[in-house]
This record gives sequence, C-alpha cells and structure tokens, in this order.
Amino acid sequence: MRIVWSFSPKNEMVYRLVDIHFHGLAVINYNVIMLDTSPINIGAGAFIGPGVCLACSGHAIHPSQRSRVLTSAPITLEENVWLGANVTVVGGVFNQETNLKFMEVFMNKEWSEMNKTMQLQIKKKDTFSTGIDTLLTLREELMKQILQFKTELSFDDFSAMPYMNAKGYHSKTIAYSLWHIFRIEDIVAHTLISDDEQVLFKGDYQRRINSPIITTANELVKEEISEFSKKLSIEELYNYIIDVDTSTTQVLKALEYSDIKEKITDEKRKQLEMLNVVSGDENAYWLIDYWCGKDVKGLIQMPFSRHWIMHIEACLKIRDKQLSIK
Repeated sequence: MRIVWSFSPKNEMVYRLVDIHFHGLAVINYNVIMLDTSPINIGAGAFIGPGVCLACSGHAIHPSQRSRVLTSAPITLEENVWLGANVTVVGGVFNQETNLKFMEVFMNKEWSEMNKTMQLQIKKKDTFSTGIDTLLTLREELMKQILQFKTELSFDDFSAMPYMNAKGYHSKTIAYSLWHIFRIEDIVAHTLISDDEQVLFKGDYQRRINSPIITTANELVKEEISEFSKKLSIEELYNYIIDVDTSTTQVLKALEYSDIKEKITDEKRKQLEMLNVVSGDENAYWLIDYWCGKDVKGLIQMPFSRHWIMHIEACLKIRDKQLSIK
C-alpha cells in the first residue's frame, strides 16, 4: 500500500491509499486530479500546476465501442518535469525529457476548449458564423503544429514507428497520420459536402506523393504502415496538406446555417463507393456508414476538427520520442 499526501488550499495535510508513487519531493498545486486506474509515478522535483489532470483511464474512440471498451494505462513523470496550469496527461505517457516539450504531448487544453466552443456555436443560427470562425482559428493553430513537424524532423522520423505495438493512434507513423487526416478531409469536403473533385485527383497528388494507394489507409497495419510511409514524398505530402486545408477553408466559409442539417444522399454514397477511396477492408469500410449517417454538422464536428486533434497529439508523442533518441 502507498500513502500519498499533499496539502489542501487551507494548508491541511490530506492522505489516502492510492496507486500514486512519488520518487522524491514534488510540488502539487491545488485542484489537481489523478485518475489512478493504473500506476502514476512522479519523479523528484516535479512541479504540477493548478487544475492539472493525470488521467490513466480512457475509453474507445468509435461510438459503437465507447460504452463497452474501457482502457487504462500508467503515467510516468520523470524528474524535474513542470506541468503548467490545466494540462491534461493521458494514460500511456512516459516522459524521459525534463523540459517544456513534455507539455505538448498531452491533450492540449486550448485546442479542446476551442473545439467544444465551436460545437456549441454551430448548433444555433445566431452563432453559426461565429462558430465557423472559431473552427477556422482552431485549424490555423493545428496547422502551425503540422508545419512545425516539417522543420523539426528528418525524413526517417516521418516513417518511424517507436510505438508499433501500442494501442492508440501513436502506434502509427507521422507520415501515415498526415496522409490519413487529409485524405479523410479531402473525401468528406469534396465528395460528400461540395460534390466536386477531390484535391488528390485534381492536383495529381497520388503520383506526386508517390503513394501506392488513394484510400484513407485505415486498412494498413504495423509493417504495412511503415513501408507505406517510407514511399511517400514528404515535400509533396505537405503540398497536398496545404491545398486540402485551403480548399476546406473555402468550403467552410461558403456554408450557411441551413446547410448543416442536410443529410448525405444515397447518390453521394454511391458516388463515394464508386471512387474506391475507402478500402473494403473491415477496418476501413465502416467509414462510409459513419459518414453517410451524419448530417453536414456532424461531419464538421469530427473530420474537420476533432480528428485533427487526436492524430496531431499522437504525432507529438512520436516526435518527442524520436527527438529524445538523437
């Protein structure tokens, strides 16, 4: 058994039996939450700011699994880590660095809050245009991080799989994740919403990127992901990313509130199936049912925002691992 103690705002000592392990003196500020469904290890000299959440517990992402698939993974904070106010650390994080890059691996509070605000705003007619502006601002912030990868990482880093056997988006590669994010966005924005030609085809990007596939790549696993990533031209992949982002921005700016309740028609579904941009593999084909079961508002809420956040956070974890071994 472990007895963990801290001080309340009234300077009263509080203790209880938990699965939290301190390896030396650490500073824990007020209103810190630790969901210790797995072990939490905190190194000597750690500073944890107010409102921080260390969450070992989690659940599946897809709605069909969310209510029945629960997850839990340990969290380890090494010596002298500093977590600023309101940082959220998710299960599975193991920090070997002792600088502020550590904060970037976790659920970015600002991104999360902007996404929540946007979702509330687009639901109402009088705040819809403000919601689109919030979404575009969020995407600008996320794009800055995507572009930063290109300045920080080598070609080999983009195809590295340091967490191949892990469960989660960080088990992929950064190159895969970027392809996956923007193929899904390209498909949804153009085939399902605007009903026009995808950027991939219009810009001849399959040839330019040297991609062996035109799908979302959901069907690929482990070594297949690695081999796929090594074939891609990162320079042309980034050109594709920028073109898709630019075209999606135009699509979003053109939307009216009356458009967001429109359902995906059977004709658009058939067109999507004919393009063969979603693999028939069971790990991929569910996407068609998922997208076509949404209205335009539902599509805005996932592929254009939340989907970016989840994969970029996974890329940050891969990035930090790659930089730590150099």
